[in-house]
Amino acid sequence: MEPCVKKRLLYLNLSIFTAALSVSLWTPLLPVYAQKLGATYLDIGLIGAAGGAPYMILPFIAGSLSDRYGRKRFYYTGLALTAATSALFTVTNNVQQVILVRAFSGIAYSLIWPSSEALISDLTTLTERTRSLGYFTSSWAFGMLVAPPIGGRIVQTASFTILFLTSLVVGIAATVFAVFGLKTLREARTQNDMSGTNAMAVLLPVFLVAVALSTALGVAFNILPAHLNNLGMDPFQIGVIFAALGLARAITFSQTSYATKIGENLSMMIGLMILAVSLFAISTATMFTEIMIVVAFLGVGMGILGPLSVSVTSKMATKEKTGAAIGATESFYGLGWGLGPLMGGVVAETLGPTTPYMVTAILIATCMIPLARTMARRSAI
Repeated sequence: MEPCVKKRLLYLNLSIFTAALSVSLWTPLLPVYAQKLGATYLDIGLIGAAGGAPYMILPFIAGSLSDRYGRKRFYYTGLALTAATSALFTVTNNVQQVILVRAFSGIAYSLIWPSSEALISDLTTLTERTRSLGYFTSSWAFGMLVAPPIGGRIVQTASFTILFLTSLVVGIAATVFAVFGLKTLREARTQNDMSGTNAMAVLLPVFLVAVALSTALGVAFNILPAHLNNLGMDPFQIGVIFAALGLARAITFSQTSYATKIGENLSMMIGLMILAVSLFAISTATMFTEIMIVVAFLGVGMGILGPLSVSVTSKMATKEKTGAAIGATESFYGLGWGLGPLMGGVVAETLGPTTPYMVTAILIATCMIPLARTMARRSAI
């Protein structure tokens, strides 16, 4: 890998790490903040769904436009909007306002992920890509690991307002790192018209993996904190639990080279199995230590599936359609991220607080069927 490429990847990793620090200061605690404003489980589900709703559509649009106009501007704008999200939370004083700001954050993420992942695909060869995407997502996961306990301590010793202001400062730093590190990069433009996505039908199993993963993420980050709060755990303990999830994700992200040894499809199948079993275990756990251990295993499953789904997508897409293909995958992430919390909130409100994890586990097991059929067809060839 050329030194200039390494430098740009380094700044990409640094910027996404810092952005993750900013976001994860408040993400695990947002349901607790909403509860202080009088939110029910259904309200919390709506907050999570609001974050996922823009992500169902906008990543495909942003990825397609980045094919034509370049990746950097979309990445910079997404980081800046992420920082602005923290500022907007400081002026919220009811659940409806929290829902609106969470939807705004979904717009920001819609610009960040397809543009950055397509940019990494542009900069790397096929043999380097899975590892580079793994390092990128592990940088995000390490940020998600470090910040939650810090956020919990800030809330305990100061206030949610101080938490959001701290997040704002860190988010601005992420934008600065990205602009500085990528300012000399010249991007090739293509004449992608955002059509011609028929080949994406081949990616259906991968899209379903994206839905399964994001549904688990949506339930874990939007419903689980409120459940832990109701079990009597304080903000710092909740932060520690999500730090364990982040550590497991980060370590797994950084070890993506295993997929080339056992096969990407088999690796994704293993990741789905780990997600389903971990979610069933969460539904029965009540003590701090056992929940932390189970959530860490959940992070392993998430760490397997994240970079692999994007890597498989980018390898199957043509160079002119890389952004569109990755954007489509991210839009399927948005489907799970939006519907997962909504489903979790409704199920928790009507059937009990432990039911969402069992329901999500069943849905994930269902998504394994098309992937298993794809593996069977390939082995028969």
